[in-house]
Amino acid sequence: MLPAVVTATGGTLPILMDGGVRQGSDIVKALALGAKAVLVGRPQFHALAAAGIAGAAHMLHLLRTELELAMIQTGVQNVRFLCNDHVGRRLTRDIVSF
Repeated sequence: MLPAVVTATGGTLPILMDGGVRQGSDIVKALALGAKAVLVGRPQFHALAAAGIAGAAHMLHLLRTELELAMIQTGVQNVRFLCNDHVGRRLTRDIVSF
């Protein structure tokens, strides 16, 4: 739905994606599909409940590390250069042949 929302707004509004962000590659996908930023709610609250402030800080560190690794794997050095081409799409025949 994210590309449809970006297209519908014509790029005039900054799109923030909320929900479904669990790892760094989710952030890369959202930014590549047109989001200007992502919001991290549930993982932050789970980390905070489990280990307090240190847990929340560790969760943010993990997300940043995973984001950096995902960017390395796509060959992009800056999030500004992410685009639709960096989002892989699995073909039905690939799933069926698995």
